[in-house]
Amino acid sequence: MPSTVATTTDSGSTRLPSQRKCFYHNGRYWGFYYDGSNIVYKTSTDGSSWSSATTIGSAENGEAFSIYFDGTYLHYVRAATSLYYRRGAPNSDGTITWGAAEQTAYSAGEDSCYKPTLAVDSNGYAWIC
Repeated sequence: MPSTVATTTDSGSTRLPSQRKCFYHNGRYWGFYYDGSNIVYKTSTDGSSWSSATTIGSAENGEAFSIYFDGTYLHYVRAATSLYYRRGAPNSDGTITWGAAEQTAYSAGEDSCYKPTLAVDSNGYAWIC
């Protein structure tokens, strides 16, 4: 049965098919979205009841981030005046154990970055477009 994870007025949150926003791992559904000022996620063990939102970083809109789950790690990229990257392990309790602090993957200076897409190759290297 369908359930609502959250609502948003930002059509960019789900518009770009190249940007992943959800996955299933460790007995949980994981959904990431833009709440109006931040990138947040919620988890669910049954797909009906969802946890409270947990913030992972600020954003300008729903197109400003992408996630990728490689079977072990969650990777995310978020865009602002630079591209920021982070990797962590999603846990069965709905938390994420981050391996390191968020890193600047690309510094755009005065320009802004838009609509990032993220993939990870078979050697574990993240590719950001």
